[in-house]
Amino acid sequence: MSSTIVIMKRALRILVLILLLGPSAFAVSLPLEATLLKPQSLKNILDKKEIITNARWDEEDFRFTNAVLIHAPIRIAHHAATRFELYTKLSAAVKKAEFDEKSKTLEVIGEAGGLKLHSWFKVQIQPVDYVGYEVVRGDLTGFIVHTYFYDQGRGRTLEVAIGHIPKGKERFPALVNFAFPTIAEFVLSVATKNLRSFVEEEYNQSKSR
Repeated sequence: MSSTIVIMKRALRILVLILLLGPSAFAVSLPLEATLLKPQSLKNILDKKEIITNARWDEEDFRFTNAVLIHAPIRIAHHAATRFELYTKLSAAVKKAEFDEKSKTLEVIGEAGGLKLHSWFKVQIQPVDYVGYEVVRGDLTGFIVHTYFYDQGRGRTLEVAIGHIPKGKERFPALVNFAFPTIAEFVLSVATKNLRSFVEEEYNQSKSR
């Protein structure tokens, strides 16, 4: 197997993880202004239901911020993120998502385009405003995602995910590094749209029962 194929497999594994999640010591409390969402971006999220996604290289590290407004109460939106048994239903790329309550570890097996991923995430859940993930074993050890939930009133929740891959740039050649943020933004946007639709549909159905 050539080194190029190996490198591309690693890049696609990261994209599968981003698709699954969405992104060390966990920061379980973060003021909304600290997410660094620009005022106009926040306005577009709240007023126009836009999904804002920004993926970028920060020196050698890869970072992304993803934000969406969900028309469901914060407890519903937060609970959806911790219903790990649903992950396989939310994405065809997720073949297995099994959470061990005792160790607070989520085992995930994913596959996209014939490429496979097997990782163990340490999960920290803070009712009702935070869920954090860190790959502690398997593929892409060290990948971190912090997901924050903000009550926006009137049964609405702002969900913001912040991801970080330390020294990510060292893993890939220049060509992959150039394209990676654009690909990541596309994957994140699609996955976030699917999640929002699922949560809102389930919540609306529960109201009509």
